[in-house]
Amino acid sequence: MKREKVYVKFVYLIIILFFTSKLNVFSQPHVVYDWSTTDFVKVGIANSNIKPIRVLHIADSHITFVGPEDEKFAEYSSRMAAAYEKGNNYKTGAPVSRTEAFTSILKEAKSLEVDLIMLTGDILNYPSKHAVEFILSELNACGIPFLYTAGNHDWHLEGMPGTSHDLREVWRNRVLQPLYQGESS
Repeated sequence: MKREKVYVKFVYLIIILFFTSKLNVFSQPHVVYDWSTTDFVKVGIANSNIKPIRVLHIADSHITFVGPEDEKFAEYSSRMAAAYEKGNNYKTGAPVSRTEAFTSILKEAKSLEVDLIMLTGDILNYPSKHAVEFILSELNACGIPFLYTAGNHDWHLEGMPGTSHDLREVWRNRVLQPLYQGESS
């Protein structure tokens, strides 16, 4: 008797799954996880009308690339410049400069045929025109479309007078604007 109940529930489940797929109940895209590998969790989108894309997420690069116009802000940027001078290669753990690490990950993104790069905060160590020019140069050379949103380090200079809101607006307009694609200057 117990076995029959389980069998009936199983048959109902198959019927429900069959009809929901035919009726297109799940017409909205939904995320599908593949837990069959221990190396990576593969994520896909289940909907025959949507082509999955490969997205590379980069955050906390803390790139310092000082130019002559940055000298006048040295009192506000020197601690952060020293704190994030070197990083570690994400694969080997070997010491590497922040700019070398950024260039390396973009080369790997190109070789992996990534469709989109998302830069989500603290890409810069502090607002520097030279750092933005370096980042844009590397991204343009890579050729992969990107989206950018600033983190606090992208616009923050420690100890600089002003409210966070005002400083964010000043540095966004003065230095960061080229990273926001699709917006007018």
